[in-house]
Amino acid sequence: MVASAGEDRPPATTVRLDALQRLGFQLVEGEVDLALPVGSPADAGADVAVEADIAPLREQAAQAFAMSRFRAPWYAADASGRFYAQWIEKCGARHLRSSVPDLPPS
Repeated sequence: MVASAGEDRPPATTVRLDALQRLGFQLVEGEVDLALPVGSPADAGADVAVEADIAPLREQAAQAFAMSRFRAPWYAADASGRFYAQWIEKCGARHLRSSVPDLPPS
């Protein structure tokens, strides 16, 4: 079975993959990088995140990627949400640390 982009919604695709696995097929993972050129944050209609944005972004990431490769039966049912929420938190914290200018000694 080969599914082209947009052919199936992720939940339908994973149901098919699970059925094929039960028949002895093995999933071979691939990767696609999609890029969209954006000149500046203003062009994208985006704002630079601040510390107060991390908690809501964690919640959104936990829900948005529920059907990722980090799913049952290979991982716990809630693992995908936790992985992506933690990833957002770590990236946000790293970004905030790198964007704070060094203060001169007092």
